[in-house]
Amino acid sequence: MPSRERIPNEIWLEIFRSPPRQALTRVHSTHRQFTAISRPLLFTHFTFHPYVLDERGYLCVFFSDDRSRELERLKVWSSDEIALVRQCTLAPLECYQASQGHEPWRVSWPGDEAYILNSEFVQRISKFTGLRKLSASQLDIDSAALADICGFPLLNDLSIDSCEVEDCDISDMEPLLLRRFLSRGSADLWIPLLDIAFLHELHLTGQFLHETISAVSSFPRVHTLTTTNDLSTASAAAFSKFPAVRIPKLEKQRRCRSHPEDTSCPSTSHILPLINTYIGPHYIRTREQMDR
Repeated sequence: MPSRERIPNEIWLEIFRSPPRQALTRVHSTHRQFTAISRPLLFTHFTFHPYVLDERGYLCVFFSDDRSRELERLKVWSSDEIALVRQCTLAPLECYQASQGHEPWRVSWPGDEAYILNSEFVQRISKFTGLRKLSASQLDIDSAALADICGFPLLNDLSIDSCEVEDCDISDMEPLLLRRFLSRGSADLWIPLLDIAFLHELHLTGQFLHETISAVSSFPRVHTLTTTNDLSTASAAAFSKFPAVRIPKLEKQRRCRSHPEDTSCPSTSHILPLINTYIGPHYIRTREQMDR
């Protein structure tokens, strides 16, 4: 009996986690047993480009051949034969080099042709039932796709960057059992969908905390928080909803409305008692840190 058949598949799986993807692809084609073992490792992370942005950030349209090739990739990865995707990233293809050295057709407004691959992905998103992590940039999400995302049983990490979501009734949708949620742009629709009891990391880039979470009473397990804020009275009340935060990160900070040496400006030592790592402007550090 060949030695490879005496080694448990679990051992081979651990061995196959180490090689780079190119080497694993070659192993995949050497033996039927290796094909079955390595397949989940080859199809776990799907990166899809629904549209193109040039170096100046202008929306561009794929040439027909390139669009067809990208659509074919989507069909393969969302097929029942694959169905192994654990992580999916949707992002524009930047600085795109089009076929035959020509620039792709640039458009200055979103249109059906520009977003055709966006629509194709949204129609197939229900196929990715094993997703654990989804990162989407500038994706148009309809009510059916939103319900599919909420229904993914293993999804625990969701990043939303400037995505448009169709107005819909979310009262009957399943709550999102996420450990990590990131939003660039408005999170007004997403916050009510989160099951707060599961959330450990909350990243609200470009948003003021007290304006986004006003309807939530507390985030008891969140230990890492990113937001745009100052420690005004309204902001201090918002921070008090995060009693377990150890790592706050404040971005694009406005100056505190009070002078840094003014004792009326709340200190993080009172608002976030468990803080051990702070990332942000010096004038919002604890008074003990500023005195050192």
